[in-house]
Amino acid sequence: MKVAILGYSGSGKSTLATKLGDIYNVPVLHLDSVKFTANWQERDPLEAKNMVQNFMQQSNWIIDGNYKNYYVKERLKQATYIIELNFNRVDCFIRCLNRFIKYHGQTRADLPLGCTEKMDYEFISWLLYKGRLPKHAAFLRAVRKHYNKKTIVMYNQHELDLFLKFIGFESKSNHIENIENIVDTVIMNRLRRPKERIVTRPRRYVRSHVRK
Repeated sequence: MKVAILGYSGSGKSTLATKLGDIYNVPVLHLDSVKFTANWQERDPLEAKNMVQNFMQQSNWIIDGNYKNYYVKERLKQATYIIELNFNRVDCFIRCLNRFIKYHGQTRADLPLGCTEKMDYEFISWLLYKGRLPKHAAFLRAVRKHYNKKTIVMYNQHELDLFLKFIGFESKSNHIENIENIVDTVIMNRLRRPKERIVTRPRRYVRSHVRK
């Protein structure tokens, strides 16, 4: 199983990657840890690309992060599933603020040593504005369109929690490595409660269920 996790900064990509890695016993690569070395210094681009390329040689992997320069076409093509966390900027800001309070003066497990948690002007600007420019939204739309049959989109923490809840149930029973079955179950839950958006497949897929 190969999973590529995309989405806006602060949406929880690294946390989700870690949880999926633990559940399915699959190696995880956080692209932030590739981009940066100690004390938030940027890694040599060639070295960083080699790290990603070598990691992708494995038969199973989970990679979180957008980073178009790090073999994004190859990542998306090889991925069994693409998970997109399309949270709004307010939710992402609150998540990052809570994360900063929790890890203030510390380094999170998904970052290189010495990259202490920060919430400076540059990061906030990226979180609320620069990282939300139309070109970034266009990239995610293009991924959904091109890989519509294997892309899973979640829009808030409730949807993500429900997704992980079903994964937890499967891992405790048969440990089925088929995320699509879980998504199908969640979609049927959505159809029983049509006013609440839970997890979305491409619209064409969802409508086919609605017609039934």
